[in-house]
Amino acid sequence: DDERAPVTTSDMDELASKRIQQKLYPYFILNNTGVNVWYWLSGPDENGLTLLENNEDQPIVPEFMKSHRKARMEQDTVPVICFQVEGEFTPVRNLPMDKVGTYVINISPLEHPVSLAYEVTFRMGSKVLRLHSNVTVVNHMDQPIESFVIMPERDSRELPALGPGESLPVPVTFASLGLLRFRPSKEYRWSDVEVNLARLGSAPSTTLIVCGTMRSAKEPFLFYVHLKSSQSGKLFELSFHPSIVIENLLPYTLEYRLGNRRVRNSCLYSGHIHRGKHTSVTSIDPKTPMRISVKIPFFNWSDPVDLNSKNPPELLKMTDMNKRTLIVHICNAVTPEGMRRISFYTQYWMVNKTGSKVLYRRGGLDNSLAAGQTMDTDECQQSLANSSDILVTGASSGTSESSDQPFPFSVPAFRIDPRGDLASIKVHKSGWSDNFSIATQGTVLCIEIDEEAQEGKSVASYQIGMKVSAGTGPFWRTKIITFSPRFVIVNQLTLAVNYTQKGALAPLAPIGRGEQKAYHWSDNSKPYQLCIRLSEGTWEWSGGFDIHDIGNFCVKMRNRNGDQSYLARVRIKVDGATTFVILNAEDQEFPDYRITNMTRKLMRIRQKGCKFWDRISAGCSLSYAWDEPSLSNRLLAVQLTGGDIIELSLDSLKHYEPIKVSSQVLDVEVYAEGPTKVLCVRHLAKAKHWNKRRMRRAHMKREKEQEAPQQQPVIVSLQLQLIMSGIGVSVIDDTPEELMYLCIEGIHLDYKKSADEQALEFSVNWLQVDNQLYLTPFPVMLFPIMHEDRRTFFSLSAVKSSKSKSIDYFHYFGLAIREMDLKLDELFLLKMIKFVSFITDHLKMMAERDDGSEGGSSHPEGRASLTDSSAGVGGSQHGYTAGAGDEMWLYFEQFDISPIKVIFSFANVSAVERDTSSTVSRVLSRGGVLANVDCAPLYLNEVHTEHPFTSRSDLFDRISQHYVNGVIREFHKVLGSADFLGSPINFMRTLGTGVYDFFNEPALAWKERSAKQFGYGLVRGTQSLVKHSGFGVFNSFAKFTGIVGKGAAQLTFDREYIKEREMLNREKPHHAGEGIAFGFRDLGLGLFQGIGGIVYEPVQGMMEDGLVGAIKGAARGVAGFGLKPAVGVVDLVTRTAEGIRNTTTYWDGKGRDRVRPPRYFGADRLLEPYSLAKAQGQEVLYTVEEGKYRSTDFYMFHLEVDNCVILISDRHLLSINKFNPRLEEWNVRIQDIRGLEMSPNQDGGVIVHLKKYSSSSAFESPTANRVIFTPITERERVYETLLTWMKRLKGVSRF
Repeated sequence: DDERAPVTTSDMDELASKRIQQKLYPYFILNNTGVNVWYWLSGPDENGLTLLENNEDQPIVPEFMKSHRKARMEQDTVPVICFQVEGEFTPVRNLPMDKVGTYVINISPLEHPVSLAYEVTFRMGSKVLRLHSNVTVVNHMDQPIESFVIMPERDSRELPALGPGESLPVPVTFASLGLLRFRPSKEYRWSDVEVNLARLGSAPSTTLIVCGTMRSAKEPFLFYVHLKSSQSGKLFELSFHPSIVIENLLPYTLEYRLGNRRVRNSCLYSGHIHRGKHTSVTSIDPKTPMRISVKIPFFNWSDPVDLNSKNPPELLKMTDMNKRTLIVHICNAVTPEGMRRISFYTQYWMVNKTGSKVLYRRGGLDNSLAAGQTMDTDECQQSLANSSDILVTGASSGTSESSDQPFPFSVPAFRIDPRGDLASIKVHKSGWSDNFSIATQGTVLCIEIDEEAQEGKSVASYQIGMKVSAGTGPFWRTKIITFSPRFVIVNQLTLAVNYTQKGALAPLAPIGRGEQKAYHWSDNSKPYQLCIRLSEGTWEWSGGFDIHDIGNFCVKMRNRNGDQSYLARVRIKVDGATTFVILNAEDQEFPDYRITNMTRKLMRIRQKGCKFWDRISAGCSLSYAWDEPSLSNRLLAVQLTGGDIIELSLDSLKHYEPIKVSSQVLDVEVYAEGPTKVLCVRHLAKAKHWNKRRMRRAHMKREKEQEAPQQQPVIVSLQLQLIMSGIGVSVIDDTPEELMYLCIEGIHLDYKKSADEQALEFSVNWLQVDNQLYLTPFPVMLFPIMHEDRRTFFSLSAVKSSKSKSIDYFHYFGLAIREMDLKLDELFLLKMIKFVSFITDHLKMMAERDDGSEGGSSHPEGRASLTDSSAGVGGSQHGYTAGAGDEMWLYFEQFDISPIKVIFSFANVSAVERDTSSTVSRVLSRGGVLANVDCAPLYLNEVHTEHPFTSRSDLFDRISQHYVNGVIREFHKVLGSADFLGSPINFMRTLGTGVYDFFNEPALAWKERSAKQFGYGLVRGTQSLVKHSGFGVFNSFAKFTGIVGKGAAQLTFDREYIKEREMLNREKPHHAGEGIAFGFRDLGLGLFQGIGGIVYEPVQGMMEDGLVGAIKGAARGVAGFGLKPAVGVVDLVTRTAEGIRNTTTYWDGKGRDRVRPPRYFGADRLLEPYSLAKAQGQEVLYTVEEGKYRSTDFYMFHLEVDNCVILISDRHLLSINKFNPRLEEWNVRIQDIRGLEMSPNQDGGVIVHLKKYSSSSAFESPTANRVIFTPITERERVYETLLTWMKRLKGVSRF
């Protein structure tokens, strides 16, 4: 026996990570078999054997990898490894070291097979080879579980205790022969129920384990053992689960009492559960009739509710001290593992991050105060130091009510308001706000509440931001309503600042260096503009500026004593429902404006409409900011000593014509110097030597000199060119299954670097994204719509200057994306969301591991699991990181993103298994058939701006907000392209194209002054009108009738019929003939299912659920008798309309296909190099007869003979129509094949003899043999190929 400590799966992950971090090895091998193992890499040479003890890991470097890289490439060596397990086991030879996956090998020469699992994973740059048995034990309990193995005719052995969340493979010597017993600790007896490891394939999936106690006074310990097997049936997992789990998804600690429903006032179990946690109940038999009552702070004990009755309640009412009611939802379900999981949650959590006390009440008819709070006006008013503190709450406000403790909120179970769930709030001395909706996830709005009016005082306006988000993790059923300050002022200056509303008589509001405070308007009758000034010294207030829109600008503060001024940069940043007003010192290198006096006189400047003058000496310059930045028409008044005042615009880049001022002529120019707009005033000549003609000639001469290119050679120090014909990216989930294939063609990259600038040109000629799911309605998900004059789908151009080191200076940035077609279906979207969630969760786990974190919250109530996403928006911390102002700023002389046009389609797929924790899944399930969208033309406007000076985050915020607003503006097109409306926008678009061509084509031909060309143009126009109008009419008709049929089919409540109908509808007719044929086929399905359902629906229900099932089946049969034939008639009309519609485009060209078929995965689920032949064979197998073999068979081999394709799976031999791969000619089961015979006749083939008469369908006569017709020249090859595969699949040497 090995005395080493057992190593669990989590331990092995951590161990491998540490070893790999020390030094990067190509391979690691881990022994988790329970015994010693010897391994070697090349041949059974005893000198090459290496001992690997139990629970030991070793790095491996094959000899061929130690040679030079070029030599390794020439060898083309595939690394393999061999094993010998200690004991009477056969050696395992030539296992691949590079194929990621799990292999199960029989290593026993004895009567009872012993399986060894060989697992290859990729981790942190190395392949990890792990050996263990095919049986793994996993503990999902909160207590350790001990296991005891009983071996027939051998010594029994107690396995190490398995802690909560740990997993451990059963030792390989016991995994196929032993009997397992369990107990939680030595205080309990071993279980009477045994799990036979030799018969796991036939064992029940769930078994209740009862462990008696050593002391009679103690309750027995009950839990479930759940058996789960792999798809191949060779890997098994035994998991432990408690019999009852109570989960607290409320914001407070939950107290509970479990009792017997048949015994009055009984209490079998009680306790408390912290927020976000759960407790396991292992002392109560789950069959006991139970009831539960609960209590949370500020509420009384609820009335008991039944848990395992026939119809347990879904709602529970709790009352507070004032008899107000809180509705708590109960999720009471039995999981596939057998345990009963009881979760308590509320619809909404109110999270207060405003820094002051907030009161909530319901909206609508029941506008009572929410349960669990008190309407104490004095307490509400005393939550802040004085009546004005709410205007300046923040880090130093000294409030005691600044808590983000969530508050449970519910609405009445029955409501009639069309706006959904409503609420209103009250803060400080305000009245109640107007009702607002809290039902829609993603809602962000500003709630404005006026202070209660008092005589002689201004009325303050409290602005609260509200955001509705979904809970994460176990809290997914709850919506989080976060209230935060609408405005937060962040002082990143080195000096303290005062701030106030412009024109308001408000108390002094200081904010210190590095502080941040919430802000509310103190007077709702004054402009909503903010003014600031430095706290120390005699500084004047700055001009008022707006803080509602994203952007950054400079404000000026003047000193009363002297001409000193201070420039501060204001940056407006929106994060959720909060707008941050960030104050920074102005950049001395790149101010907003600079005024340069190149004359020989003193120059005075001021903003038009302001009284303050600034002075600039001759030959000097001045950084400038507007005194009143909120004015719309901002002009600068300029005056030289002894001259008149001229008015100039600083925001328009231009070179003015020479300006005559008194006795002198001035040359005035506004130009950009990086992000700074520079006004330069020069002296030209005296006015008496100048006239208008000379002024105009001089002006034109200067413009020509500026436009003339400077002939200065550019010395390129580095040039890089990359040209690739194409690249493909395959996206595979953990099933494994290929979800998506990205193909990019015509990649061109050109990078140049010189002393002054860097230039980048990047372009892609073609991009296509394929949906690799079988039987999807849209095999090609994304592709560009290219025109003859445009051969590039995507292009990026950027020229970056090296003028400044403090900012990223770009002369030009341009991004162009051509029109594209985007087609999504529901199944693909849900699988991609699941895949992205898996990746993000894995990356988060890896980051936490790298940081030394355990990935959990240290809070005893798991507080961070839900509220941290919005933490720090208000209260004591407003969530803005002080270092954010230090990020690199960007300046663009010109920034362009071309318009984006997308033709968007979406298809809802019936019979999809939806993840109820996914928000998108729940939205799609509610949309149902109404979610189908056909060719919605979405147009997103271009992004064009000149001379923007911004940070990266602000730029991304602006661009994202631009496209979000664009999608919202275009949403009416999505609605107008919905199938249930008949896609009216698509109808008008196609009809408009036809009418336009009808007049435009002859008009273009008439320009050539040729009657013949005019005739051709008239014919082309008429053809276009007929084609497009016919397409539009029949397309809209087919869409509308299709939705009617789909909705009526849902009313039959027959999932098998709905699924079969959905599969048939995925095949679209190419022309009118096919449309009529498909229509009569669907009509036949409706008649057969409707009439036959009267008989077989009750029988099927009786077999599944007894008498109750028979009654339900009879109801389905009666409903289907009327509905299914009606649906068949509608389908006949729909398919005929589809066929006529597609006839109009039948000669336009072949439809777009996938770049390649989906990747092949065999029964072992291994990731192999892509094989086109295997992929084609698997695609045929999984799509023939609408996916008949999708979930049962694995592809093995196929070959083409004469007019058919012979395909071999692990269970069937199929003959498939060569010209229509979705049509099956016949099939036989491999186990029913008795032998093969090669016919000697000229027109014969290979005869497949069967053990019994069989048929492939109800309309075919049974037969005892099948004939594969092949030419006589190919007959022997086909015969030998089939014979080899039959021997392999049947496991015999003779056949």
